[in-house]
Amino acid sequence: CVADTSTRQPGNALRTRALQSAELHSLATCGFCVVPNWLTCAGDVERIARDVRAMRTVGLLERATVGTGDSARQDEDIRRSSVLGLMPGPPPGTGDADTRIALSHAIESLRTELSSDPLLAECIDALTPFETELAYLHYPPGGYYSAHVDVPAANDGWRLVGRSPADGTSLHKRERRRTLSILLYVNNGWRAEWGGQLRVYVGSQSPARREEDATLTTVDIVPQGGTLVLLRSELIKHEVLPTAQDRQCVVGWFRTVRISGWHARPAAATPRLV
Repeated sequence: CVADTSTRQPGNALRTRALQSAELHSLATCGFCVVPNWLTCAGDVERIARDVRAMRTVGLLERATVGTGDSARQDEDIRRSSVLGLMPGPPPGTGDADTRIALSHAIESLRTELSSDPLLAECIDALTPFETELAYLHYPPGGYYSAHVDVPAANDGWRLVGRSPADGTSLHKRERRRTLSILLYVNNGWRAEWGGQLRVYVGSQSPARREEDATLTTVDIVPQGGTLVLLRSELIKHEVLPTAQDRQCVVGWFRTVRISGWHARPAAATPRLV
């Protein structure tokens, strides 16, 4: 296993590599990027996969829902998978807490790396510290997730933080939204014939084109262990194709928090997406 010491944490850390300039450029200009071997050691991939299996064994993963807030519901016509949120995580003494801590450190280092890139700074909102979502996700044989965008259209996905409208709305008038979607695959030795590819709709960056599937080019990404995929949450349409084998991944979102009605940083005058 080869570690990139520019992103590695001490001790029981996961070994990762820095994103290449071409990968960062793809995220800035195309709205998504694929990072093969972001986890550089197959043993680290297996550490996470083993913990996902342990969580499944004790029944902590629950059927995943679609929609957000009060509209969240289970609908296997759209999505067949199970999920376990990691922030906050499972009860103490369950599974491999050291691996989950190492994973959270690696994801935070990734947030710092992305936040320091000048090209990304021109086209995405600031990635707010301590606002990251992270979860384990499992697709059983026959599992899938229909095409969707991670941010709902209502209010461009911004949701008030704090009390509900019935209780007087948010105390501080803060809003949060998902900015970058994170997918980290933990399936060592995955074969393309098993299916389960992530299908990304290239050109879906324009909201007006999200429903025009026939006009979009698609890219299918094999969920090979160690591969990281980053997506613009509010722009990029994607789906998970049916899988013939158990398929596991870490899923998450870097989020932005802002004062209601104000951007976290000034938006670029012209979007750089192509």
